[in-house]
Amino acid sequence: MFRTTTLAFATAALSTIAGCTDVPQLGQSVSARAQDAPYPVLISLEDIIASATDDEASKTTADNLATRSSSLRAKAARLNGEVITPDDQSRLTGGT
Repeated sequence: MFRTTTLAFATAALSTIAGCTDVPQLGQSVSARAQDAPYPVLISLEDIIASATDDEASKTTADNLATRSSSLRAKAARLNGEVITPDDQSRLTGGT
């Protein structure tokens, strides 16, 4: 019962405090120049895709992929070596 009363009081107090805040008017924060500006022209996604040239996209993509590929191959070559040398393996398994 005490928790319910406390929760109700806290909710009422927070609601009262929230109601007292000063909310700025949106019309005052937008300049006259921005209000008079025309809406931007909307273009469809198909037009954007059609305007992209294949040469530009494929050249950049090919360069990025080649760089990433060579970097990953070099990393794979470094990781391909032996993790534990045969001498260490023998020592770990109880040898000398």
